[in-house]
Amino acid sequence: MLLEHLRTWWRRRAVMQDLRRVRRTEDEFGEWQFKGALEEARSAYARGDQRGLKERWTNILQRYRKFIADAPEALALQLDMGWFDEAETLLREAHARQPREPRYAIGLAHVAQRRGDLEGAISCWAVVRRRFSFLPDGFSQGAAALAKAGRFDEAEKLLERAFKKFPRELHVRLEYARLAEARKDWETARSRWQTLRDLWQSETELGNEFGTIGVAMCCRRLGRFDEAEALFLKMRASSPLNPLPASEYAGVAEDRGDLKEAIQRWQQVKSRFPMWQPSYNGLIRVLEKAGNALEADNVLGDAVYRFGGEPSWFIRHARQAEARGDFATAAERWSAVRKQFPQREEGYRFGADAFAAAGDSAAADALRAEHARRFVG
Repeated sequence: MLLEHLRTWWRRRAVMQDLRRVRRTEDEFGEWQFKGALEEARSAYARGDQRGLKERWTNILQRYRKFIADAPEALALQLDMGWFDEAETLLREAHARQPREPRYAIGLAHVAQRRGDLEGAISCWAVVRRRFSFLPDGFSQGAAALAKAGRFDEAEKLLERAFKKFPRELHVRLEYARLAEARKDWETARSRWQTLRDLWQSETELGNEFGTIGVAMCCRRLGRFDEAEALFLKMRASSPLNPLPASEYAGVAEDRGDLKEAIQRWQQVKSRFPMWQPSYNGLIRVLEKAGNALEADNVLGDAVYRFGGEPSWFIRHARQAEARGDFATAAERWSAVRKQFPQREEGYRFGADAFAAAGDSAAADALRAEHARRFVG
């Protein structure tokens, strides 16, 4: 009798193990399919295919909903698209299933931040600190949210608490220095950035690199240009793949008022880092200061070509033509906005104004009617 019970138990155990193995395999296959579908959705977003993005995301929600909250890429896409309510719902569902998993609480804080709900973000980071006090994120990110809300004293006290728990945590030290920058207390900020250099003395360490750049940037803002230039030149040699030292080096010449040198340096930055968008902004700015509007417009055109998924460059390109009174060119550029970003109402509204200013009232009226159909009614 006992032997029979043992045999029955063993058979049941084997069946359960097989079932768990099958479920595990199904989950692994489903997760693999989910990652492929997510990549397709991100590709649709990158090329501005709103219809394709909607179709792919609907498929993901229907078939792979349980995987979404665990994928940082999925959360990033939701936040980029402004799907804040949906992201929050999925994170709360996952949190209900696994209440001891910190990533969902952290995700909810990021949703609040991207939504622009600073008080909500501050509350979410407080929850992270209370429930997952072993993580530095609740302290460093919570302090950053407090600083953004202008609650500098609270942020300072929070970071000082964090030092006792995480004395060598890089992100806590970073936010401590950035807090002084937010106060525009450049001497204090310089001292705090120097602390990073002292804590991480090797030039190959990330803390040392952040600290050196921070000290140099503070020197620049304090008007200590020679010190700043010397540090930025050193960083350009030691960190050749980091565009920030090269950009700040160009900014020093701009601050000195040497526009000829600033233009040359910004051109070098743009040439070395063609996908670094701040280099285009910097070069355009100094060209405009030097009165070279045509060259600035050419740089804008290059930015439009390189960053075809960024509507801000297209809009700025069209605005540039308007600013110089070339409304026919402005109308063409607003047409490019509509073609590339049909969901952006500026292309219709301002495009109609450009047509009207160029003397084409029929085209202006037709475009205003289309704007009303798409965005008003």
